[in-house]
Amino acid sequence: MTTTAEEITIDPRTTNRDLRMLQTAIKNGWEINPRALQAIPDQMIKLALTSEDHRVRVNAARVLVAMAGQNRPAGGTQVNVQVNNQFDEDFYSR
Repeated sequence: MTTTAEEITIDPRTTNRDLRMLQTAIKNGWEINPRALQAIPDQMIKLALTSEDHRVRVNAARVLVAMAGQNRPAGGTQVNVQVNNQFDEDFYSR
């Protein structure tokens, strides 16, 4: 059984506080019910696109960004670059 976005209820009077707490929980790796965690993105997208309160839209988007950040490998991306800094006279004579 999965939790759907409709089953997650956010009190309109405390939406911004709830969203900030959710963002903090995600960023800090707090334990969140796995069923709820699956349904959160749908609810955040719905809030980000339809809320009349711009603060709610921004906070919902921040939760989505925090969730995306958790999907990245630890340590960031490693990029290997080899620099060939030998002087090439032919390059300048063209």
